[in-house]
Amino acid sequence: DCNILLLGKSGSGKSTLANFLCGAPDPRNGPFDTGDGTASVTKVCAPVTVQRQNIRLILHDTPGLGEDALKDAKHMIDLLHY
Repeated sequence: DCNILLLGKSGSGKSTLANFLCGAPDPRNGPFDTGDGTASVTKVCAPVTVQRQNIRLILHDTPGLGEDALKDAKHMIDLLHY
């Protein structure tokens, strides 16, 4: 198993990257919701498991950081308990 935790600023492409790693033909459409702007779309961390060749990937997309210090602190606390 390979666990991948995606962290970064809101709108930086974490969900799009996760969809690409899942093998989605169009990375903007896949198991992870994506947006067009810089606002955060992902609200909670939820894993998606995919089999890529001989490796089982467990992708953990997270809410974006950098929009609001209070939200960032809550997301970090949530990740510690995840």
